[in-house]
Amino acid sequence: MKIKRKLADAAFDQTFVEEAPVAIVVCADEAQSNEGYGNRGVTLYYLQDAVASIQNILLAANALGLSTCWIGAFREG
Repeated sequence: MKIKRKLADAAFDQTFVEEAPVAIVVCADEAQSNEGYGNRGVTLYYLQDAVASIQNILLAANALGLSTCWIGAFREG
């Protein structure tokens, strides 16, 4: 529960995050995208990759009859 508590705190204290049975965190590596694609990788591609992954996770969960919630508000760092 400690990790989900930290996630809830980082998500501006959205406590339902801590109560969820499962939490999936999707991360992107700007530096790696920059190496492969330069500025376009940092300003666009790494975000598109992460968002496409999240959307596929949400669709797969829905197909399994699971409810989901995409949380985009969080404190970085």
